[in-house]
Amino acid sequence: MTVIEQYNAGLTTDADRTLALAMHTILWAVLPDAEMKLAYGLVGYYQPKAVCYFGINKRHIGFYPTNQPMAHFAKAVAPC
Repeated sequence: MTVIEQYNAGLTTDADRTLALAMHTILWAVLPDAEMKLAYGLVGYYQPKAVCYFGINKRHIGFYPTNQPMAHFAKAVAPC
């Protein structure tokens, strides 16, 4: 069973499973060499250190980048 299948097994609705699969598809497209792990109840992507995590919650999707991508994109997301 893959990490995303393990994560989806713990979700309670089809809508949540669809959201998790969509998030995984997006992240896997930009991080094809990442190793996936379940950590802190979230799906984590590692190259080799943690790059980001996501989780499907009752009323929102949580996306949690680590400091490396935040530093990489600091200029792109800075206020004008």
